[in-house]
Amino acid sequence: MKSPYTTAPLSHDTSTAQFRLLELHPSTQSSLIKCSLRSYSFDKSYPAYKALSYTWGSVYDTRQLRLNGYNFPVSRNLWIFLEQMCLQKQFGFYWIDAICIDQNNTLEKNHQVQMMRRIYSTAEKVTIWLGEASRDQTSDMAMDIVTSTHAMALNTTVGMHRYKWPLVWDEITTCAVYQLLSRDYWTRIWIVQETMVAKDISVYCGSKSFEWQALRSVTDYVTFSLPKYLEDKINVGGTPAFILMATRNLTHLSKEQKSLS
Repeated sequence: MKSPYTTAPLSHDTSTAQFRLLELHPSTQSSLIKCSLRSYSFDKSYPAYKALSYTWGSVYDTRQLRLNGYNFPVSRNLWIFLEQMCLQKQFGFYWIDAICIDQNNTLEKNHQVQMMRRIYSTAEKVTIWLGEASRDQTSDMAMDIVTSTHAMALNTTVGMHRYKWPLVWDEITTCAVYQLLSRDYWTRIWIVQETMVAKDISVYCGSKSFEWQALRSVTDYVTFSLPKYLEDKINVGGTPAFILMATRNLTHLSKEQKSLS
């Protein structure tokens, strides 16, 4: 039976380093997402790509896209991500497990899972998708406060006196950030590997985004400058994202120390 994978076959020989990439194309119809699949090998030339880190979402809630000329079902969460990339004109090459791996082929899945570390470490950037924006705009508020906190940290004067940062968070914004950093995405076991080996990371939620370094600024602010009454009331430091950030920082610090020794 023909499928989108027919024109982009992969060798199941474990000695090969073949993988597929999805290319997201512009479309004249806003409701139509057009993509194509091609096979590549790490042993040969391949285009720069972004690797997606996300949650699949419900298998019972799907949408259709066009893949190599075929209708192809994906989860609603993934469809919204691709729609958002189209709206932001973020076309180009992506590695997305639900599409780039034939999920009906057990042999292929086993082979590709063994290559996950290489796929994420080779990507020019890992894109984290936290999901669509909340209807009450709480997530938009949180994304904005993360961005503004990072901008404040980049200020030379503030950066030299992190314990004396001006107060920018109140209870409402702290709750919003807590909710953002507690989203289901952060509890996935696989994200530890996906983020630890990444060269660079961008975090998206709805139409807003920030770079991974912004989370570093948030951890600094929460650690050094969040008022104690907020710290006691809202445990931002105990969120899965905060713990992941601290783990990644320690991992990279350890690598830097080894390279210097």
